[in-house]
Amino acid sequence: MSLYRIPISPSRGTYFDFNGLQIFFSALRINPYLGGWILDMSWLEGDTEIQLNGLVLTMGVDVLAQYDTPLPNLLVLNKIDLKEDISSMEDVLLFTEVVDTEVPIKEL
Repeated sequence: MSLYRIPISPSRGTYFDFNGLQIFFSALRINPYLGGWILDMSWLEGDTEIQLNGLVLTMGVDVLAQYDTPLPNLLVLNKIDLKEDISSMEDVLLFTEVVDTEVPIKEL
């Protein structure tokens, strides 16, 4: 298995290609009620757009574990301090773990 970094932006949404499927992540934003960073994810299945809104970026868990998505998982890291939760948009790193036979992520 390999770990691939998912391109994200604190100011605009990002499209990337994963196994031939285009996936969109919204710009990161803070949820003042939860006190955490969130984003939205969407992709097309046929002619239908599938959306997951308000994904909370929590370290130490697979953010997508409870969902059926094209990504096998979504892992969050704080690039400043791996032991602390994210305190700034600039600190966020997102990764997905894929088996070596899958096509690597390619940013569009």
